[in-house]
Amino acid sequence: MMGIRIPCISLFVALLVCWSAGLRAASTSGATAADTLAASPASADSVQKADTSKAAADTAKAVDRFSVNSSSRAGSSMNDVSIGSRMTVNIRPGKGWTLTHEVGIDRKRLRTRKMEDLSESFTNRAEKEQPGLYSLYFDIGETYRKSKSLGLARYGEDIVYDTQEANLAFELTKPIFGASRSVLAITGNGNKGLNDFKYDHTLSGGASGMLNYVFGDILAVGGGAGMNLTRETSDIGALRFGPLRSHGDTLRANMSYGAGQEKTLSVAYSRYNGIMRKVTPPRGNTYEVLNDPSKAKQERITSDGEQLGVQSQIAPFPFLDLSFTFDHSISDQKYAIDTLLSNKTESNSISGSTTYQYAANGRVKFNVSTSDNTSDWSGSLSSYRERKHTVTMGLGQTLGDSISISANGTGSLRQRFYLKQTANPRDADYLSYSGNCSFSAPFRRFTASATASAERYETINIDGTYSGDNRVDYKYQVGPTIMVRPAKWVYLTQDYIVRIEFTDFLYKENENYLNRATTLNTLASFSLFPSLAFSLRHSYLMKDTGSYLTRAEGRRYSPTNNGHENTLTVTTAYTVVPDFTLKAEGNFRIQRNDIFGAQDGRRIVTSSVTYDSGTLRLGFVRKKNFGKLGGIDIDVMYIKNYGPYISSKLKEYVEAEARVNLMF
Repeated sequence: MMGIRIPCISLFVALLVCWSAGLRAASTSGATAADTLAASPASADSVQKADTSKAAADTAKAVDRFSVNSSSRAGSSMNDVSIGSRMTVNIRPGKGWTLTHEVGIDRKRLRTRKMEDLSESFTNRAEKEQPGLYSLYFDIGETYRKSKSLGLARYGEDIVYDTQEANLAFELTKPIFGASRSVLAITGNGNKGLNDFKYDHTLSGGASGMLNYVFGDILAVGGGAGMNLTRETSDIGALRFGPLRSHGDTLRANMSYGAGQEKTLSVAYSRYNGIMRKVTPPRGNTYEVLNDPSKAKQERITSDGEQLGVQSQIAPFPFLDLSFTFDHSISDQKYAIDTLLSNKTESNSISGSTTYQYAANGRVKFNVSTSDNTSDWSGSLSSYRERKHTVTMGLGQTLGDSISISANGTGSLRQRFYLKQTANPRDADYLSYSGNCSFSAPFRRFTASATASAERYETINIDGTYSGDNRVDYKYQVGPTIMVRPAKWVYLTQDYIVRIEFTDFLYKENENYLNRATTLNTLASFSLFPSLAFSLRHSYLMKDTGSYLTRAEGRRYSPTNNGHENTLTVTTAYTVVPDFTLKAEGNFRIQRNDIFGAQDGRRIVTSSVTYDSGTLRLGFVRKKNFGKLGGIDIDVMYIKNYGPYISSKLKEYVEAEARVNLMF
């Protein structure tokens, strides 16, 4: 494949170089002749200066007309090793034309599996734009991709896509029929090639138009329509499917009233419908089609839908904003063969909000919304209708120049009703409440902030058969943070997070469970010298799980396990020269996990596991910029891991990323 592409690429680049050289010669010779005829002996010095200036300008124009950008990349990570390159050639002959040639290749090999992915592509593109009149676009290219399947049915087999494609688009942007803005577009596409289990030939085209009218800078009305047609033929083995014809149509209309960005009233409506025919494997199992092409299906998908959106925003007073939103959408998709995929959805939602500025630095916002959604999967037991009602309130206040506080609260009721209630009586209500607040006080050398949140989520099954799953989930979190900078060369920060998650089953107490986690992070950064940076980080994590159960002495907490983890990380960066930095990092981690059991009616630690692990990272970063010619970016890191549960291939490896960009 590359043997076919590379000569074409070389020929194209050579033609571009010759064309650019011809343009430079023509511009230079033209400028010299014109200046010679216009010159006179009395103005020899001025003519010479003019020649010099014009030659410099012509040279700059010639450089702008032809440019080459080449980039190469090589990388190594914990999961794979990859390499790739890309070259882009641009030429601008003038009069709005831009010619572009792009070629790229990427190769990736996995570390833990004998698998390799390959991707190649090249494109030739031509564009012409006449501002305020029209634009023209054309491209032709090829894409090749080969990857290994990880699915159980085809594990380790090659999945290949090799397609050639051509696209054409023309847009008339000059306003017509007295419109303030209009766009008429015609598009065409042709492609062929291998798409995994089938070989396709496809031709498609479309046309669309849009008109916008503005009256008095306050009323805008617009609309548009479009259509597209597709003809596809698919070959699978010795079988041919097609020609398969598809089509689609769209209709759009919009209206807005009001000045500025926030309209007093805006309405947008769109509708679409179409039929798509394609060849698909049975229930997506490509492996069956590869072994027996007769199992391929000629599917017919009918789509129909519409959307309507209404928005209104008014500000009756400088301190009061009101907004209203209504959204409606319907979508109906029907499969002729695989009817289980047919789906019909309908959604309606209304919301209103009020923002009141009660002080110069204080605002309160109130929002109410309701929605009604239906999703019907061809009569499936999973088909349902859902209603949701939500109330939200928020408060924000700034004290002085820097201290700020905020508080928000939300309450919602979500009701789900299954359409097949007799066969699937899992109707349920979901009631939730949540609230959060934050505080921030930044000063010159000291900053304090804190956040707190609480959530309550209740699940209520309507049918008594499923009432055993009724439960209430609670979540609480508190997180203060302190940052101190006692001197310019030292920076200290510490954050503390406590998170509690508790699930309380109403009728099955033995399934209750509690998860708690406490995290403490401390960071100290030092800039001892302009070229040397040093940081020290310590992290502490405590986790425990258990449940609240009723005992003879009452409801008590019964732990199941308890874990502690301490991590110490040291990082050093030394800048040898402005473009070259050495890096070193080491971390050490100790983890201990205690398992609880019962003995003589008491909860005790029955077993304890302690293990340590760590990582050493050594490397450098090299960045060199050559101005307009490009640059080099290299990041190399040697990594050595130790500890349990680490595979042999990941105990020692190199992470590297190298990029070279060249522009001519």
